[in-house]
Amino acid sequence: MPAALLLARGRVVPDTRLSPLLWGARPPATMSAQLHTYVSRLRTLLEPELTLERRGAGYAIRTGDSRFDVAEYVRVDRLGRQALRAHRYEEAGTLLRDALELWRGPMRVNATEHLVQEEVPQWEEARAATLENRIEADLALGHHQRITSELTRLVADFPLRERMRAQVMTALYRCGRQADALLVFHEGRSVLAEELGVEPGHGLRAAHEALPGARLDLAPHPAAEPARTRPPGSTQPGPPPPPPPQPRLPPRHRRPSCCRPTPASPSPAAPANWPPCAACSRVPRGNRGAA
Repeated sequence: MPAALLLARGRVVPDTRLSPLLWGARPPATMSAQLHTYVSRLRTLLEPELTLERRGAGYAIRTGDSRFDVAEYVRVDRLGRQALRAHRYEEAGTLLRDALELWRGPMRVNATEHLVQEEVPQWEEARAATLENRIEADLALGHHQRITSELTRLVADFPLRERMRAQVMTALYRCGRQADALLVFHEGRSVLAEELGVEPGHGLRAAHEALPGARLDLAPHPAAEPARTRPPGSTQPGPPPPPPPQPRLPPRHRRPSCCRPTPASPSPAAPANWPPCAACSRVPRGNRGAA
């Protein structure tokens, strides 16, 4: 019961909520009386440092000036996330490490199995998110070599966390281990397909496509049609102009001027290597004798 009240961090926990956390789906017939007995014993043990109050149909606990690790973790983690969003990476890393140091062991100690099933998953999710935020600050500060081994272990502990997997890929690539980074992606894709039946999300795909060698793994895409005009501001040469249209053949009853002599000045005999006319494909008159 004290764990359930402390995790609520001052909020009222109704009796209907306390009952499944303590006894599961089958509470005793004397549930209300037993809750009253538990509260009386807790008041004897905890007051005056902590105060248990009856509010409406539930109970709440006030910690006063006493330090409570969960409440302190939530406060420091919030400050660390704010610093990270503001790109104050040194401050963010320090605060997030302080928040993680408040985790001295698993939250399953001295709690009922029902409380563990209800409360522990969300707190473990919060801790994993704090880890990812701290790693993001470390990567922004260029500490990839220092955290690579830790990241490899974390990916083994959290195989389905795509953000963490993308972070270890980034660290490995910055350490010159591009092949290992690609391997981490392929392992993650296999795990996601086997465990959840899904493909990697946008963040993990973006990390994969950012690796230069990742293009070797991608299926070839159809070639895009080249642009017809040069993009504005581009310094690259545009595509070559289209070839000129082929000349139309002249009508049958008329020869082009290159193949018929003019009455005023007959054309001189063409040299032997004069090629056929480009317009009508005929050998000029002056060249027929040479042929």
